[in-house]
Amino acid sequence: MVSDDMARVAVVTGSSTGIGAAIAKRLSREGFAVAVVARAEERTSATVGWIRDNGGTAHGFAADLSRPEEIEDLFTQFDARFERLDALVNNAGMASIADSTSVPLRHWNRVLTLNLTAPFVAAQCAHPRMTRHGGGVIVNIGSVYSGMSVSRRAAYVTSKHGLIGLTKTLATEWAPDGVRVVAVAPGYTETDHVRVAMEDGGFDAAAVVRRTPMGRLAHVDEVADAVSFVCSERASFVTGSTLYVDGGWTGYGGV
Repeated sequence: MVSDDMARVAVVTGSSTGIGAAIAKRLSREGFAVAVVARAEERTSATVGWIRDNGGTAHGFAADLSRPEEIEDLFTQFDARFERLDALVNNAGMASIADSTSVPLRHWNRVLTLNLTAPFVAAQCAHPRMTRHGGGVIVNIGSVYSGMSVSRRAAYVTSKHGLIGLTKTLATEWAPDGVRVVAVAPGYTETDHVRVAMEDGGFDAAAVVRRTPMGRLAHVDEVADAVSFVCSERASFVTGSTLYVDGGWTGYGGV
């Protein structure tokens, strides 16, 4: 068990691959012990193994975050391993591309549950564990579509807009408790998740590159670096805001 005089501790959801794995590894390099969370525990083995091989502390946890009771159980299991919680990164989520005239309500509910309700429930679980030791930081992973929109993304865009509203509300409410809440919003990033979204949406990386002022996709380490900053004391007066890591995507008004 990690005790109070040892490493700070972070929970990173959806951290078996992609952005989440990069965040878990980056926080480990910054001295955090990391709870690596995925739908199945065996999926955490690569990230956990990398952290341990590089001298860090990590444990894998399984949870279906679309089920609130499993989120609560996740934190109960977490308590058996760790005595404190300093950072929660709500990274797990899903994309959704469908015509708004025909998207099934069950699919709408699934996207909103995973992308918005799950971060809220996880934040509720994290709050008492953070305040017990003086505070902490919650990082919600948004998207360029947290502040803009595009057709055929009604569920996804709504969930990511909602996540920014949740970030602002919790930041305002929990600041007196020493809990900062910040959103990090990546642009299109070089991950399998994005490649699948491109295939489903009928566009390719070249189209994204043309639309991005910096002329490329983001690297997962660039997103992880932003999260690392937000979780550090260098960001001690940062709360309720959104840091875009998008190569100028949201600032550009062209097509």
